[in-house]
Amino acid sequence: MIYSDLVIPKSKWKYISQAIKNNRLPHALLLHGPIGNCKEGFAIEVAALMNCKSPSNDNGACGKCSSCLKVISFQHPNILLIHPMPSSDKSVSKDGGLFHNLTNSSLLQMREMLEKKGIDPYATIELNASTIPVKIIRECRKDLYMSSVESGWRIVLIFKAEFLCTGEMASANAILKILEEPPNNTLFILIADKKEMLLDTILSRCQGLYFPVVDNAMMVALLEERGIANDRVQLLSRICFGDIEKALVLNEHFQQIQNDVKIILKAIFSENPEFWKNYQYRIIDLKRSGLLTIFNCFFLLHSIIFKDLLLMQKMKKTSELIFIKFQENYIKILEKYPNSDFHSCIDIIESALIDFDSNVNISFNALNILLDIRSALKGVEVHSILNEADYY
Repeated sequence: MIYSDLVIPKSKWKYISQAIKNNRLPHALLLHGPIGNCKEGFAIEVAALMNCKSPSNDNGACGKCSSCLKVISFQHPNILLIHPMPSSDKSVSKDGGLFHNLTNSSLLQMREMLEKKGIDPYATIELNASTIPVKIIRECRKDLYMSSVESGWRIVLIFKAEFLCTGEMASANAILKILEEPPNNTLFILIADKKEMLLDTILSRCQGLYFPVVDNAMMVALLEERGIANDRVQLLSRICFGDIEKALVLNEHFQQIQNDVKIILKAIFSENPEFWKNYQYRIIDLKRSGLLTIFNCFFLLHSIIFKDLLLMQKMKKTSELIFIKFQENYIKILEKYPNSDFHSCIDIIESALIDFDSNVNISFNALNILLDIRSALKGVEVHSILNEADYY
């Protein structure tokens, strides 16, 4: 294996090994399941095994031959990687390969992320994009049918494959045409967190492999093996619910996560307008940073706080709290807001995240979140308190 700590379901690896051994590998695989588990790393392991010079069906690719080293660095000529990218009218630049429509700075960022991914299967690739441009699929098709293949197999890795099916479906239809008449010695591996977004016609042409949530004990062991302190590991495991990728990203920003919890608590449960401004500025900074995992985590923290409060309000439980150290704060909050509707608070956050995916005014949406939540805390039926016209 090329990755030492990749959590691979044994049954899935056995299926792949037997299919390769018996020459019965389908021309397209769909690896699907919850976000943040081992799907992408598993796909890279398969790509390495299919091209390794000294493979082992039991242990996978050797991880040391020239082919494996090229796979790890994402420089193997047989491996094509497709990933969501911003749409662009830029002309094709061969220097960028299938990432030709990225700006020079984004292309440099992408290469840095790929370098980390080659070392760590749980490293994330974030380009602040929500579609796979059709020109990328067309370029892939041209590459597959017109270029020669080194010994081994041509592997097409499609990360976040559900983004083939956004917009006008042009990318989905383009990849479907290739899947209907795949080139010889070519394996497509689609990796999707949301299988339901893919067209049925694409699903019918792929052999699906479901990857479940990573067991919490396995996740804790992996994080501890990486030298993360136990108290931090326990909190990360409770926040991330089996999402190893998210846990590792949040570990890198752990101090800021703690600061974000304080920003949220002060903004929601204080009358001080300065805390509201800090809350707005933080959301604006996160949105503009393009760090989707950290941005989403900011709102996940809201939900965790409200779920903690709900546990104490309805069930009087403290042992199951995620943010245990805020127990005294929670008691004061419940005393101040005895009629609070925390279910509505959670709904408000989930709806706000959907709004942020559109072209909503960021600062306006942030303020509306606070006002709606404060209504729910008072037991008032929640509606949009502030109109955008009022804000301006």
